Amino acid sequence: MMRASQPQSPSGGENGPHSRSSKSIIPRSLKSVPNRTPLFQQMAQKDLEIERYSLEEKKKRLEEIRAFHKPFEKKDMMDHALKYEQIRMAKEHDIRQKRRAEILAERQRREKLPTFKSVRSSQDGLDEDGLGGLREPGQLLGIEREKELIVKNKKN
Repeated sequence: MMRASQPQSPSGGENGPHSRSSKSIIPRSLKSVPNRTPLFQQMAQKDLEIERYSLEEKKKRLEEIRAFHKPFEKKDMMDHALKYEQIRMAKEHDIRQKRRAEILAERQRREKLPTFKSVRSSQDGLDEDGLGGLREPGQLLGIEREKELIVKNKKN
């Protein structure tokens, strides 16, 4: 038996999947999900967010370009020159101090080294020539004397 409340399809049967009725086309599974925004609205919202982000990026890039092409202010230039000069002077001062310390260390090292005069005066009478193993220019030492004597003896 047919129900009076349900319209019939053109084929004469009840509402089927191909029937044209005045009921909505939205399936029951979507009707059961409350407060869900439709997909086209979600996509439109996502597009708006992407567009906002890209606009912000463009604004940042343009701001950087403007700041780069902006002329320098005299105060900034003077501040930079002052800082540079302070750093340069501090480095030069450090270099001078290091050089002074090196020179002083070299002087102290040279003062500790024995000289010919100090060795000669402190070692008088220790060797046959009185030099304590040192020689003056042109003076022969013991081994050289022996070699010289051997050469002279061979010639004779």
